[in-house]
Amino acid sequence: LGSRDSSGVLQMMLDQLLGELTGVSGHARTPDIDRVFDRHFGAGSAPDDRTAVKLLKKLGGSKAIELVKVLDCLQQRSLEQNIFTASAAISACRRGCEWRAALGILATMAASHVELDTIALSTAVSACEKGGVWAQALG
Repeated sequence: LGSRDSSGVLQMMLDQLLGELTGVSGHARTPDIDRVFDRHFGAGSAPDDRTAVKLLKKLGGSKAIELVKVLDCLQQRSLEQNIFTASAAISACRRGCEWRAALGILATMAASHVELDTIALSTAVSACEKGGVWAQALG
């Protein structure tokens, strides 16, 4: 497949995945979210970095999906902790007004020795601003 074809296939898969997550998210339990991920990525497997970043970008804009539970499931599946996946997750938290989760991701990054960059830090501050908690943003 050419890059254009594979990009289209990835987009279709992400749209289907988001539809399934939206379907379970109203009463989201971790096992329900896990089953959706199992169907798309294999039992207990996490998506690759590229797919994870695209998925996280889409998740942040969805009010119907419980972002924190999805992030927890991805972490339990050993999603690779790197600046790209972490920044995408923090950005999704900012758009979803999940400032606590954004700060939690920063803490996880630091504990995992993932180098923090200006973009990740400023996005986390922005998440705190959206949540009205400047003290946490600056502390």
